[in-house]
Amino acid sequence: MAHFAQIDNNNIVQTVLVVSSNDAVSGQEFLYSLGLTGRWIQTSYNTYGGKHYVSDTITTVTTGSDGMLYYSTNSTPFSADGLSGLRYNYAGVGFYYDDIKDAFIPPQPPQYPSWILNPDSCLWIAPSAYPENGYFTTSTNLTAQTYYWDEPYINWLPMSGSPSLSAFYYQLINT
Repeated sequence: MAHFAQIDNNNIVQTVLVVSSNDAVSGQEFLYSLGLTGRWIQTSYNTYGGKHYVSDTITTVTTGSDGMLYYSTNSTPFSADGLSGLRYNYAGVGFYYDDIKDAFIPPQPPQYPSWILNPDSCLWIAPSAYPENGYFTTSTNLTAQTYYWDEPYINWLPMSGSPSLSAFYYQLINT
């Protein structure tokens, strides 16, 4: 299966359609033959952050009730043949297509105006790195330390109690 994103005049993704592998070589022509118009650009479901993942990777982009885009990926990077990700990220409705970089870029999270675009992954990241002590050990087990991004303070804060509903949570376990 191949995926194609329809781009409007402002390079914003309007829709993403699946095309049979038999039609993927001439995907744009196939879509035009169905009466679909506009500019169509191929995207890869196995691409996230500029990396190609094995075919059983599940990269999910969902929009939460707070309007935030949530990403989850279950896989390890595919590197045996050195494949890089096609157009950096799997296109989603509302993503921007950068002609110069040949990349699909998700919208900046509106509740995090301090975040910056990482040019290596074409993903939005916090302006300060996630704390290195993303885990701690006790005498009996390895326990994850959870942090959340606090936009008013432009900083990662340890999770304690109930953070604001707009907090973006990260959990990191270093192994």
